[in-house]
Amino acid sequence: MEDNREFEIMRTYTRAWQTEIVMYHLFGIPLWFPVSSRQAAFFMLGLVFMTIFSKVIPLKGIPLVGDPICIYAVYPFLIMKFFTKMTLDGKPPHIFFRDQLSFLFQDKKYNLYKPIKDENKINYSSQIGYRTVRRISEIDYKLLKRRKR
Repeated sequence: MEDNREFEIMRTYTRAWQTEIVMYHLFGIPLWFPVSSRQAAFFMLGLVFMTIFSKVIPLKGIPLVGDPICIYAVYPFLIMKFFTKMTLDGKPPHIFFRDQLSFLFQDKKYNLYKPIKDENKINYSSQIGYRTVRRISEIDYKLLKRRKR
């Protein structure tokens, strides 16, 4: 049988590169549970953040909050779980916060439902479609409905 196709099927391996790297051993020491590289990275970032935060704001005087086990293990673990498991508005938290900051600092020259002040300076690259509201009498409405049938 001859296969006459007008197109060629291209094989891609993007799904193979999207697999998450999982660590089972760390320097030859077996871990209690498998840890992904993303979880390890967020745990390390949480550890660095908590180390700097505990130096700037002394937490050691507060009971249970300033405990070294909490500062160097529990809080980085909670930060790691927040950034790897939670989604805010359907996005990972770090991407959500990045988008919120970019929106906060961007120029809000054009807002929804507000008239554009410099309308003469705007050139559109294609035709713009819009709707108009037309008020008609009931008789005309009934005539229009009859014509459409």
